[in-house]
Amino acid sequence: RFSARLENAVPWSPEGWVGHLPTSMMPTHYFVRSLHSSTEYELDKVSGKGVAHQEMNYGRRFPVAFTWVQATDGGRIQMLLTGGKFTISGVTSEHFILTYRSKERHWTFRSIDLHRFQAKVEPCNGTLALTAFAGVRRLELMISARPESFSENIFVPTTSGFSQDPGSSESHSALAVVRLYDRRSQRPVEYAIFRHAALEFGGEYNCRARTASTATTAIAPAFVVPQKLHTQQPRVRPMREARVSNLTRQSHSLTFAAAAAAAIAGFFAALRTKKQRSLQQGIADFYDASTGVWVEIWGDHLHHGYYEDNSWRSLEQHQEAQVRMIEEILSWAEVEAVEAPKSVLDVGCGVGGSSRFLQKKYAAKVTGITLSPKQREQAANLSMRTGQDGLCNFEVADALQMPFADNSFDLIWSLESGEHMPQKSKFMSEMHRVCKPGGRIILVTWVHRDLQNGESLRPKEQRLLDRISKAYHLPEWCSIADYRKIAAEDLGMTGLKTTDWTQYIAPFWSAVIQSALQPRGWWALLRGGAETFRGALVMPLMNRGYRTGTIRFGLLTGCKAVPGSTSGSTSSASSASTAQAALPTLASKFVRRKLRFVPRAACGQVVSSTSTTSSLENFLKLPKTIWDFTRPHTLIGTFLSITTVHLFAVAPVIGQTPNLHFAHFARLTLQALAPAMLVNVYITGLNQIFDVEIDQQNKPYLPIPSGRLSLTSAWIVVLSSLFLAEAMTLCCQPPGLPYLQLALLSSAILGSAYSAPPLRLKRFPFLAAFSIIVVRGIVVNMGFYAFIVDAMGIAGEVPAGRSVLAATFFAVFGLVIALMKDVPDVLGDRANHIRSLSVRIGPAKALRIASAVLKVLLIATGFAFAVGAGTAAGLLRATLRGALAFAALLFLKLLRHEEKKVDAENPKQVFDFYMFVWKIFYVSYILLPLAM
Repeated sequence: RFSARLENAVPWSPEGWVGHLPTSMMPTHYFVRSLHSSTEYELDKVSGKGVAHQEMNYGRRFPVAFTWVQATDGGRIQMLLTGGKFTISGVTSEHFILTYRSKERHWTFRSIDLHRFQAKVEPCNGTLALTAFAGVRRLELMISARPESFSENIFVPTTSGFSQDPGSSESHSALAVVRLYDRRSQRPVEYAIFRHAALEFGGEYNCRARTASTATTAIAPAFVVPQKLHTQQPRVRPMREARVSNLTRQSHSLTFAAAAAAAIAGFFAALRTKKQRSLQQGIADFYDASTGVWVEIWGDHLHHGYYEDNSWRSLEQHQEAQVRMIEEILSWAEVEAVEAPKSVLDVGCGVGGSSRFLQKKYAAKVTGITLSPKQREQAANLSMRTGQDGLCNFEVADALQMPFADNSFDLIWSLESGEHMPQKSKFMSEMHRVCKPGGRIILVTWVHRDLQNGESLRPKEQRLLDRISKAYHLPEWCSIADYRKIAAEDLGMTGLKTTDWTQYIAPFWSAVIQSALQPRGWWALLRGGAETFRGALVMPLMNRGYRTGTIRFGLLTGCKAVPGSTSGSTSSASSASTAQAALPTLASKFVRRKLRFVPRAACGQVVSSTSTTSSLENFLKLPKTIWDFTRPHTLIGTFLSITTVHLFAVAPVIGQTPNLHFAHFARLTLQALAPAMLVNVYITGLNQIFDVEIDQQNKPYLPIPSGRLSLTSAWIVVLSSLFLAEAMTLCCQPPGLPYLQLALLSSAILGSAYSAPPLRLKRFPFLAAFSIIVVRGIVVNMGFYAFIVDAMGIAGEVPAGRSVLAATFFAVFGLVIALMKDVPDVLGDRANHIRSLSVRIGPAKALRIASAVLKVLLIATGFAFAVGAGTAAGLLRATLRGALAFAALLFLKLLRHEEKKVDAENPKQVFDFYMFVWKIFYVSYILLPLAM
């Protein structure tokens, strides 16, 4: 006997729209009411307290087969699916209700709204794949759980009351992956992974009920990992030992001469091995040493993650990005376009992370091969933990000599192992050999950039690749175009396509470097030995290779031709490939004949057909590179601030002082503007020079991190700007020179202290903010105000306190800029030990503080000008002050509107909001002369 009292229910957000559905129209049996309710219960006279999950029945049409999915990541994203097969008037059909809730999207799909569903339910495999369509929206759900994780058969509501026949069974440890598409886009607009989702199968879907009625033995209990799992020998070891003993017995029949010859050959081979290990052995040793370190920190996926932006992420989010990489590759390759694969080969399987994922997704038999015995052992152990040891088999094998029969697998999967293969043609040929006709091959690998006909890698690029190859035991590199040529011309594969996903893996190596710099990472590296440590030292070179475009992240997929259709498809594929390769050649010849240079910005490739072409092209790009190096938004701010401060200073005496000439005023303003903008270039350029490592992660598009401007050239620009600024002030020597020099030198000194060692004030949030406040608030407003007043000879005619008011306003504005500028840079700052305020308190909180300060400033300014308008002596002055009060309140409204669009974890959104704040800064200076 069970009784319970439920209190303090926390209703689930989608509950509202379910509760308002017509009861007679909704074909479902129950729905979630609360995820969390306080409970006092009594079960067979045993009392207790706890937490309950509440559900409510809706309607009277209970399904003959149903499924139920519930997932949440802690509140930010929620999803629920319920539905199944319903018999109405003798007709059985599928009906579903699906809701997805996130910060950006609230999507609902319902069969009663004529939304379309495609479901593939495999309860005995613990998997459910469902696609929902509603107009231009599409949601794809893939959820799976280990069969042994499902509960025993439980009671469910039916038309005649609660029943256990057939009942239902559910798991609370399912993995769910959701992708959302809008307007038929090729890439998802949103993506979510739920690691602890709930999945239930009931009625005719209930595998437990069906197997219980026919099986002669009880259902196996949940899998329990042995305490000494890592010390157990792999299950295939006895078979291998038997095979070795057979070979040993056969070897006894060898003649003495053959044995002696083999011994002599082995002796010399051993001498050579001491000097240089074979490539295969080097790869095996490297992964034997380093895999444990990687798995300890990053988990069982030994490959890049997939990212849509460069925002900061936690280690768990990076691991989710690795899972997403697999999903995105499968989606891009259209693996399920015809039929899901039943047999999969994972070439270079690592510890089996991809193998286990593919097995779960497709319920397929997966075989993985690796050169590392330790990886093979770890892969087997991890598969035993997940209950997939009978479905995922791992072997130590060479991908250039696979121990499998021809036409063995539906899908050949190679994720970041091709770079280790010394003979690319042999590697592709072996994968093609074991692939079934019509089967698919997917190759994802590191490659160098594509080369034009006759072009080779530059010496600097080759040296970079050689250093990486030495540490990671890589043979000669090739391009993705080389792989495509092999697949099309040598193997005759069909449906070939390639792509470059370098932009989608940008944050990965920076995150790996950051994890290695943590205390746990250092300890793991020390335990990994010299091989692992050498590999860690080379990680920044991988970052540099991707950043400069030397290394690319290439993808290739295609199918093995089906016998009987190879001639046409092969020839067409070959001719298409040949034509595709010929087009750039013909086009480049034509353009070179006409123009002598070809700008190729795509993919960062540079055509180096002739030295004249390359030099001319670089020369034409130089002005744009220098302009980007100056950080234009700061130059615009300097120009507007000095110009309007000068107008603000002379505004009260315009028309009252006879010797006030506009030409004289304009000349003095230019004499201040030119050196001030050069000092601005010095300050921003110096910051970029000393922040190269940080900008590689935070702002890889800047000239130095992107490779468009060398450090030497940057130093020349920076020092030349400072020298020219000082030379111009000394040569012109305008009236008021002491004030001008004081403003320029104090700005340069504070800018140097902010960026350059040993002070490097940017490491300290308050000193960094103080530097920006002093320059933007006090130096610009009071220094250049004093200069123009003294130079124009109106020192006794304008009140000095006016500059203090302007300096106060823009000093507070400078604080806002100082707080906001570091919000999108958390990842790089943290990796380089820059303890900015955003790193200390988090980007969201720092953004809220900056926005709040600016709101208070605008409210105070609007109130002050509104009061001033009411007390103004003349109509003109009252009108101007009223307009400024209105402008301040308008800025406040626009600020609040833009703030609502910003996600503090999205660097692009934060940077756009930061640029919007700069626009308010610009307009504030433009309006400054009106504040008479």
